Amino acid sequence: MDFFKDVTDIRDIVASDIKIPEEILDQMPIMAGRGWWTYALRQKGVNVIATDDFSWMNRSWIDTLTEVEEVDAIEAVERYGKEVDVVTMGWPYMDDTAYPVIKRLHEVNPNALVVYIGERGGCTADDNFHEHFEIMFNDPKFNKVTTRYQSWEHIHDYILLGRYSE
Repeated sequence: MDFFKDVTDIRDIVASDIKIPEEILDQMPIMAGRGWWTYALRQKGVNVIATDDFSWMNRSWIDTLTEVEEVDAIEAVERYGKEVDVVTMGWPYMDDTAYPVIKRLHEVNPNALVVYIGERGGCTADDNFHEHFEIMFNDPKFNKVTTRYQSWEHIHDYILLGRYSE
């Protein structure tokens, strides 16, 4: 699996599906963790504003792979949500954080898309998030790229494209 190639393919497909020129497809990973996804996107020239509150962090390893601003997800959406085309949300904790984030994103930028990486009704996000996350663009090219995504053993996560829905 070539992680950097997969990230580039996903970026290109998202850009073409939503008819946004590649050079203005700005992304904001929230809950970016140590910045693996952010690092890969930046290596491919994507303009990325990465944020995480680091509440999960084991302070024995504090380094990130690339710059990640320490700010919680709601504040990040309020601060940068109008400036981005895509918010990536990877493996959000299974509490009630993810739902208010996509709802607030819809309020500040209803055209923004969300690339969600996680389980559907499992160990990521909560039921309220999944009830209001409308999966979009059932595109064969997007699906082909996301099928290359490999989960850890016994983890049933996916890469999905969508946005908030009432």
